[in-house]
Amino acid sequence: MTHLRRRASIGYKTKHWNYSLATKDFQVITRGLSDQYSVEPEVSIDGYYRFGSSLILNLNNSHAIFDHSNPNLVTGSRNRMDYDLSWDKRWTWGYFQPQLRVKHLSYDLDSDGSPLVNQSPSVTVPVASVDSSIFFERDTNIFGGYTQTFEPRLYYLKAEFRDQSDFPDFDTREFTPSYDRLFRDERFNGGDRISDEERLTIALTTRFIDKNSGQERFTASIAQSINYIDRRITLSAIPSALELAELSRRQSPLALKLSGRMNVNWRFTSDIIYDTHDSELEKSSFSLRYNDRQ
Repeated sequence: MTHLRRRASIGYKTKHWNYSLATKDFQVITRGLSDQYSVEPEVSIDGYYRFGSSLILNLNNSHAIFDHSNPNLVTGSRNRMDYDLSWDKRWTWGYFQPQLRVKHLSYDLDSDGSPLVNQSPSVTVPVASVDSSIFFERDTNIFGGYTQTFEPRLYYLKAEFRDQSDFPDFDTREFTPSYDRLFRDERFNGGDRISDEERLTIALTTRFIDKNSGQERFTASIAQSINYIDRRITLSAIPSALELAELSRRQSPLALKLSGRMNVNWRFTSDIIYDTHDSELEKSSFSLRYNDRQ
């Protein structure tokens, strides 16, 4: 750990809306590192509406003011709006979830140390995605009396490119590679970038379900994405040659996700990322959980 986060927040919730007000800053606890931006404050207003059984509307709005102890760094406010309309149709044998989304990002910036190219940059990006899966099952004698499922899944995503080279980086980082990351519509964790994407993720999941208890005993999932475009949005204004090469790859690393219940008290999960381009293990994790209240 390099920074200690300090955060205070308050919220209010109604039937369709969530309101929150938060402040956040970081205390450096590792020698030689610079301070991070503080948020003073961030206001979020998020709406959720369900029409009938399948149509869902999300209206997410945030306004944040960023400050820094270094007067030479850019400070200012950020407005972000993420609106999406999705059709969540589910059956016993699968699901189909198309979604249309509009993401808007704008700033009001200030810099005492140097003039800004654009004090009020903004961008609006349309995003479309389709997530679908079919469930197959069969009885199996593996491990005893179990039902085994086969669940192929397709996730298609298209997000238009909009130039964001003039945008600051207040609180944004790229997501760490993971299985779940292949089904996100963003490469970035934070609010300062809207990624450009056109990719198809192909996945297969199998589960072993105890016939007697109905509990899921073991799950294994494998997935990989096919990229159809050279991605151009980065955190740096001038990306390195290595970063550009990574963004031009047509296949993502292979992602494997495992989880299982060994008995009533013990469970394990594992996430493995294998880079098929360089033929090396990029990431692996394993966790074991014990709960004596089961």
